[in-house]
Amino acid sequence: MTTRLISLAAHKLLLDVTQDSLQYQRIRSQATTSTTAGAASAALAAPDGAAPTPSRSVLTMEDLAASLKEYGINICRPEYISDVAEDPTVEN
Repeated sequence: MTTRLISLAAHKLLLDVTQDSLQYQRIRSQATTSTTAGAASAALAAPDGAAPTPSRSVLTMEDLAASLKEYGINICRPEYISDVAEDPTVEN
């Protein structure tokens, strides 16, 4: 019983994170297409007048990181990582 409950909770979390990531991807793709909409709309028009086919969605790590940040999970690397174990300015 508890295994089933844990698996359902994990499934729901994964589903929610995936859906949120997809929403971030849609927002990001709409922002990039709106800046190039004028030139791209003429290029996307099919010669026979048919509607252009939608492109495939690509989820990036930025989309996933933004989605997980809502749940309190930080997957971004720190801005500065040091391999030095000790501070070299301190003398022993």
